[in-house]
Amino acid sequence: MGLLEYLRYYAETNLCTKELPTGFFEHWLERGKALILLDGLDEVVDETQRCKRKVADQIETFLYRYQSNPAVITSRPAGYRWDFFNLDEFPHYTLESFDDKQVAMFIDHWYDSQIPDDKAKAEQRKSDLHKAFDRNERIKLGASQ
Repeated sequence: MGLLEYLRYYAETNLCTKELPTGFFEHWLERGKALILLDGLDEVVDETQRCKRKVADQIETFLYRYQSNPAVITSRPAGYRWDFFNLDEFPHYTLESFDDKQVAMFIDHWYDSQIPDDKAKAEQRKSDLHKAFDRNERIKLGASQ
């Protein structure tokens, strides 16, 4: 299954959309009116490098075909190899880990934006997550990788 077929399948089965018109995604992609966001190359189920290389090749082909659209691909460093994509054509960036103060600020802003109508619920979720970070160093390590 190619990326467009998967996108259609995912949208129709998981996003509560009705059946999309034929060529819906192609319409926007061919006109350069889409933002392509592909998250989690490190989460390819088959952990062999050959499978990840195949997925990277499919992504590269897709991006060349619709190159007038901006694209961002994300991966945790642990599951990514720098040679998956041509560095001349696809610039690479690494996000630095948050320090404790930045993590706390992110948690606070996240729940304020996700639960704006229920301050008590937002505060409870913030508190729970802050406590989890304080109790478990592995959570901090996982969050920074």
